[in-house]
Amino acid sequence: MGSDTLSNQPRILVTGASGQLGHYILGRLENLGKKVVGWSQKSTGTLFGTELQPVDFSHGEVIVQALERAQPDVIIHAGAMSGADDVRKEPDRGQLINTKATRIIADWAGSRGARLIFTSTDMVFNGSRPMWHEDDPVCPILAYGCTKAAAEPFVTDIPKGLVARISLLFGPTLTGRPSFFTSTLNAIAQGQSRPVFVDEWRTPVDYITVARILCRLAIDRADVTGVLHIGGPERMTRYDLLRQGALWAGLDSSLLIPVKSKELDLPEPRPSDLSLDTRRLQALSLG
Repeated sequence: MGSDTLSNQPRILVTGASGQLGHYILGRLENLGKKVVGWSQKSTGTLFGTELQPVDFSHGEVIVQALERAQPDVIIHAGAMSGADDVRKEPDRGQLINTKATRIIADWAGSRGARLIFTSTDMVFNGSRPMWHEDDPVCPILAYGCTKAAAEPFVTDIPKGLVARISLLFGPTLTGRPSFFTSTLNAIAQGQSRPVFVDEWRTPVDYITVARILCRLAIDRADVTGVLHIGGPERMTRYDLLRQGALWAGLDSSLLIPVKSKELDLPEPRPSDLSLDTRRLQALSLG
């Protein structure tokens, strides 16, 4: 692709570029030949042809300075303290990274007329019923969900802001760090049994699909604003998901041991049903 063509393209910033989803987003944008800036909290080097820039989200002035250098037209904000247990243990840091940093990015994007897509979570709900809609009031019970719910209004308040609430993600890891999905399948491939919850309902969706949708929303559909739920077509439990994955991979699904989260002494209550209503997404026909 020639330099003149690239110069006319929007400059896209991807935060959290070294994360599981970030890898897929960068790979998709690289395949599309887009002009990309990648941020990571700690990682450096080159990923899919994009140089990773370390940006510490716990320092607001660092974020603003990095935004001024990057001058993005579009921001896919996937950077976060994403481990629910990590946020429970360090709630103040979770607020800094997930809430305050998002407010800073949203304020900058709003003042510059930039497009902002913020990756939120189904955990902004309490899990008391199935098939949550975009218009339902948020009601998180997990500390992680609280930090994301608190950040959402900063994004929806700007003209080109979109909150993309994403359901449980699955698929091969591109980072070298195993996800719950790959680590469980790897374990049973080695003949090891693994306990899996049968009483937590989600609408799981794979990384490739989410990356494709987010890139379409970033590049082609800046008219889509507000809140959008991104999830798979089927409501299922973690056990259902892993069992399907094991059968697809030709593994012994009997090594998946069904357990109930309600019977365990967990440090935080687990939402029972975080399945998402995705009719708005389906109506957009993003391909």
